[in-house]
Amino acid sequence: MTRFLWLDRLKQSTLRNQKIWSFLLLLLPAVAVVIVFLIASRVPFQQLALGNSQYQQTILNSYFQQIGSLSFQQTENAIAQPAAIEIARAATITALPQLNGQRRGLLLQFLAEANLLGKPTTLDKNSSIIPLKDADFSQANLQQMILNQVQLAGVNLQKAVLHQTTLNQANLQEANLQQANLQEANLQQANLQSTSLMRANLSMANLENADLQAANLRGANLRGANLKEANLNNAISDGVRLESANLEGARLRKADLENARLTRSILSHARFQQAILRGAMFQGAILDDVNFTGADLRATLFRDAELKDVNLTRANLTRADLRGAKLKNVQLQGANFSHVDLSKVTLEGVDLAAAIYCGTTMLDGTVNNSGCR
Repeated sequence: MTRFLWLDRLKQSTLRNQKIWSFLLLLLPAVAVVIVFLIASRVPFQQLALGNSQYQQTILNSYFQQIGSLSFQQTENAIAQPAAIEIARAATITALPQLNGQRRGLLLQFLAEANLLGKPTTLDKNSSIIPLKDADFSQANLQQMILNQVQLAGVNLQKAVLHQTTLNQANLQEANLQQANLQEANLQQANLQSTSLMRANLSMANLENADLQAANLRGANLRGANLKEANLNNAISDGVRLESANLEGARLRKADLENARLTRSILSHARFQQAILRGAMFQGAILDDVNFTGADLRATLFRDAELKDVNLTRANLTRADLRGAKLKNVQLQGANFSHVDLSKVTLEGVDLAAAIYCGTTMLDGTVNNSGCR
């Protein structure tokens, strides 16, 4: 009887030991992670950062050597060898994700100074010798660089630093410049068709004669920017900030400028035919010879603005704020002034009979409902 009792105790002890070992085996991966962390924590952060910096510099130097060893043979009558182009693009696309913003900027500068971002002889006019469409130059530091006439169509430059960068006649068509810093950048005659500039900082930038057709400027900052003679037809610009901007002679046909801030801006000779300007602000703006034909100007703010030789034919100004505004030689054929207070507007050479009124307070304080339906 005692012998059997001893055997039972032995079996129970063995079973407990097996459970303990099973539990310890389960803990081994976690223990290993802790040991690795303790070892890694003894390596100073500066050494890790230095190692990463050295690694990136090695990648960049290798890239420079590889591109420099290629023969592109770009002449007046011949294009670069296809094999060299493919190798160069592959090397570029591979190197970029391994580099930080500073080195991405150096890589692009290298290509520009090597004349590899200019127009090829017979290839797509929107491409460069080394095609960079979809190349990731996001957060690249290109500050104050001179990149005239570079071909960067379709390139990802999101959050890139282009402060005071010169990009005259550059091709940035369909590029991604969302949240990029283009403050005081020079973009004269640049091609920005269908380019995404959402929430980009373009304050004080020079965009004279730039092509911004169908560009996305939603929420962008263009305060004090020079957009003289720029083409913004069909641009999406709702919420854009254009305070004190120069839009003299700019073309904005069918542009979406809902809630745009245009206070104190220069709009002489600008063309806003059929543009969407609901809730836009024009206080203190210079509105000389502006064409608003068919524009949506509902709930716009023209308070204290001067409108001289402005065309408001068929424009919808329902609930617009014109208090203190001065209208001289303004065309109002078919313009809709429903629910507008005209009692504090100064008129000269204006034919009010040609407009539409409904709930409109006229100059003498009476309410005109002749156009109500």
